[in-house]
Amino acid sequence: MVIILFMDNNTRKELFDEIIFNNHKRLFKAFTSIAVLALLATFIILITGTGSHYLTITDIILTGILSAIVLSTGFVIVRKYKHEWFSPYLSVFIVMLSLFIFQYIIYGSRELFAAHYIVLALSVFYFNTRVAVFAFITVVLSQIILFILRPQLIPEGPVGSIIGVRFLIYIWVGISAVFGTKATRALLELALDKADEAKNKHERIAVIAQNVEHSIGVLNEKSTEQATVVDTINDLANKQAASLEEISASVEELTSNAENISNTARSLYQEMQIANESVSDLKKVFEEITKSAGTIAHAIENITSLSNDSIQKMDVTLKQFQDLITFSNNMSSFVEVINQIADQVNLLSLNASIEAARAGDAGRGFAVVADEISKLADATAQNASQIAKIIAQTQNLMNSSNTSITDTSRFLSKLNGEIRTIMQEISHTNTLIQDVNVSIKAIANLNTQIYNAIETIETSTSEQRIANEEASKTIVYVSDAAQNLTDIVNTVSNVASSIKDIAQNLYTLVQAMTKA
Repeated sequence: MVIILFMDNNTRKELFDEIIFNNHKRLFKAFTSIAVLALLATFIILITGTGSHYLTITDIILTGILSAIVLSTGFVIVRKYKHEWFSPYLSVFIVMLSLFIFQYIIYGSRELFAAHYIVLALSVFYFNTRVAVFAFITVVLSQIILFILRPQLIPEGPVGSIIGVRFLIYIWVGISAVFGTKATRALLELALDKADEAKNKHERIAVIAQNVEHSIGVLNEKSTEQATVVDTINDLANKQAASLEEISASVEELTSNAENISNTARSLYQEMQIANESVSDLKKVFEEITKSAGTIAHAIENITSLSNDSIQKMDVTLKQFQDLITFSNNMSSFVEVINQIADQVNLLSLNASIEAARAGDAGRGFAVVADEISKLADATAQNASQIAKIIAQTQNLMNSSNTSITDTSRFLSKLNGEIRTIMQEISHTNTLIQDVNVSIKAIANLNTQIYNAIETIETSTSEQRIANEEASKTIVYVSDAAQNLTDIVNTVSNVASSIKDIAQNLYTLVQAMTKA
């Protein structure tokens, strides 16, 4: 704050010195004009011959040279010391000296005393009462000395009255100059204060303008950065929209595949229900066969007493074996169905694994289930192959039994001789039936496992379908949000552009204000 005040005082002093120097020039110009006019008038008077006898061309030239030397030398000195406190006194003294020389040499020009009033009047513009007093004293002393050295300058008539009036006018003008100096000094101080105030305001405005200009620069920079960010967000939003479209298409495809898998699993589930029912029926048939085998054994034990009924019993047995062969053929068809189901399960498992791989982390659990289903299908296929072999053996045995029964019918007369062979065959058949029964139980267990696995697949695909639907809804929501974000970004971009235009207009105004 002290530095600012110091700078203000320096500026104030420079302004005051400039005003004083301008007054120096004004004073010198005024007296130079008076001297030139006086010399010109004197020269005209000399030429016309209306002047006094002591007015010569030599006096005019000498007066002009001396006045020019005094004024020019004095002005150079005053200009050199224009910042010094004594420069106003020096200016007044030099002008009065030049006027004294003029009046002393050309003493016939009594009217030149009026030039003293000009000196007194111009002393007011030094804004210093001391200078005004000095000018008054210099005028009075100059007039007194001239009256002493050149009595010719004393006006004609009542000397006392005329000189008294002249000096009273000097006093009145001097007093007026003193008061005028005070008044003009006050006005100058007020003007300087107003100038300082205006300068301070201008400086504050300049500082504010610089701050505003800096803020505008920052605003332009931030607007540019914001525009760049808006463009980046817009590009990201467009890329996100494209990605969402691809994801949506993938989800729709996944939903379609899941629906197909679910339908296939549902069909397989229904087929397995039928297969389970067939296995249950087959189990019942084998139970009947077991019961029939017991009946046959009992009949053989009593065959001796029931030989008359043997033919009928053999017919019944033959028919049952034919039914058994039919059932065995049905079992072969069932095994083929199981193999086909296993192949379909393998194919579905492969497709599920592929879709799980496409789904990424979200499909890992589904991939594990698909792998387990594939393993279970392979095991089912192997067991079905074993069952097929057993059924083939059973069919062979049944064919052999059928042949045996046929032979028994034909050789009923040899029934007693072949009874032991029949008992052995029946015993062996019972053993095979037991094995077939065990295999059927194994198939039933496998069917149960496949049934449960298919049910799990159906549940998983249903859950996957629901998840896909939720994902599709989420994608739609995200897509809408992305569109809203794009709209917001466009709005922000428009606002940023408007702000940039406003900042540019404000910058133009600040530049104009700064130049002003």
